[in-house]
Amino acid sequence: MYENAKQARSVKRIDALLNTADRLLSEGAEVSNISIALLTKEAGLKRTSTYKFFQTPEDIKYALASKYLVALTSHVKKSQFSLEDKTLHELCSNLVDACFDFFNENLGATKLLLGNSFLHSVDKDVFKDLSDTVLNKFENKINLPNMFDKHGVFLVTNQILLAVLSLNFRQNNLLNDTGKREALRASHAYLISCTTK
Repeated sequence: MYENAKQARSVKRIDALLNTADRLLSEGAEVSNISIALLTKEAGLKRTSTYKFFQTPEDIKYALASKYLVALTSHVKKSQFSLEDKTLHELCSNLVDACFDFFNENLGATKLLLGNSFLHSVDKDVFKDLSDTVLNKFENKINLPNMFDKHGVFLVTNQILLAVLSLNFRQNNLLNDTGKREALRASHAYLISCTTK
């Protein structure tokens, strides 16, 4: 698969395909319309060279989902959690805001990660990076109480948050304040349940 691409030319082709898929989704294409034939045509590549890295359109979508999740992690890492944030609720609110902003700014990511089942199939290490980033953001702000397996707790917290945003997007074909409030309520409630003695 594409992780094995070593040559600069191969990496460039893969990037061109993923960037083309992102552009098409952002311009209004549906996830179901993304095909190898369409992407190679739009990217100006040969279909035969694409099959070296992606056997099916699903392979491209999984690779793009992982790329989006890496971008989400970077966005959360760069997000400025205010200096006053001293409570778990305030930190959860900042996290939800950061995720909400990312998806509102990245229609392709919203369609693929929240509108489909690709979030559940991304590389577990990529999702773990997001969770570790969130855990570090929280620990840099407050003294988290003892909890069994903090890393696991934050994996679940992020899954809850993204699942609620996904439900909100699927029901309304957009993200709205109701989804934002529910994502905050659900992620905060889960974290509280993990910190009570």
